[in-house]
Amino acid sequence: MFAIRKRILIKWGGLVAALLVLAGALWFFWPRPCTYRDFDPREMARLETKMWQAYYAKDYVDLGAGLWRTVRTQFGCSPWVDTRIAYYGVQAARVFQKSTSREKAELALPYLVDYYRVISDSFDNSFDYEEAARLELEWWQLRREKATGDEVAAVLARLYALLNDQPVDDMLPAAQLRVTAMRYRDDRRDTGLSPEEWDTLEEQLYASYHSLQATL
Repeated sequence: MFAIRKRILIKWGGLVAALLVLAGALWFFWPRPCTYRDFDPREMARLETKMWQAYYAKDYVDLGAGLWRTVRTQFGCSPWVDTRIAYYGVQAARVFQKSTSREKAELALPYLVDYYRVISDSFDNSFDYEEAARLELEWWQLRREKATGDEVAAVLARLYALLNDQPVDDMLPAAQLRVTAMRYRDDRRDTGLSPEEWDTLEEQLYASYHSLQATL
């Protein structure tokens, strides 16, 4: 009698475990509609500030976690999509950060292509993901080369326009505000930013995201 009861418990335990695995797989992989348009500018600024801190500390694990969290909470994608976006984004950032020339920086491009391919396939606005990858890498490189703020903002505005299917001129104010945050950080690269200065940078990013959302 005890042996029969034990077999029944094992059978039901296995069934429950299988159902839990199935539920977990469905939660992780089931497609969900992703959109750029419903993000919280304040939370985006906070999350991006944390990612900047991780990037400059070369903490790629924390950078990936921040990117995953951003896509998960702000754009509504599935964890499977979040994970791929975070992986490709971090790999691109890592390769670029370690590069010392435009030629070596090009090694980040395949990761950026995959990054934007996943976004194009998953979000409610498909776009030329190869062009998006090239624009992303170009503004990274221009910033590294200390190009003018207007030059960086022009490329960034083209990227925003491509991603959001909007006129470039409408995207320019948000791009310029984001470049302001970049320059604020770069002016303090030698000494590092104090907690209060990181707060200021976060406010600048908030202004950029607030401007961007107002145009969508």
